[in-house]
Amino acid sequence: MTQHGVSLVLVLVMLVVLGLGAASTMQSAMSTERLHTNSQQASQAGQQAETALRFCEAQLLKADAERVASLQEQNISTTAYQKTPAWTQAATWQAAIKTTSAECVVERQALADDKQVYVVTARGFGPNSLAGGKGSVVWVQSTLVLGSP
Repeated sequence: MTQHGVSLVLVLVMLVVLGLGAASTMQSAMSTERLHTNSQQASQAGQQAETALRFCEAQLLKADAERVASLQEQNISTTAYQKTPAWTQAATWQAAIKTTSAECVVERQALADDKQVYVVTARGFGPNSLAGGKGSVVWVQSTLVLGSP
């Protein structure tokens, strides 16, 4: 009679151990899936940002009259030497060139020697950030000196 009670306790302990093992495996699989999803969204956001950056750069290489209106010379803001860049200010992004999942802005920045360069800044958004969630946002930036050899 006492052996039957011991068998029951042993089986219950084994069930608890198996249940904990299964729960641990499930938690590990879910964590791995979240990591994969976040990596994929960051990659998508980076690709969108690169595409927007290349679009704005290509527009700057065109003649002024052939560019989209917001990138024509009279619409590009100039930032004085050692002043806060326009791309860091939220108001600048309201006039950004927007696509479904990226946007870019261009500003002229004055250098110490009075030369000017174009700073192109783009940011791409992952799928969750577009839906109002906490998704990936990737920023990329380039500096163009036009008219130089």
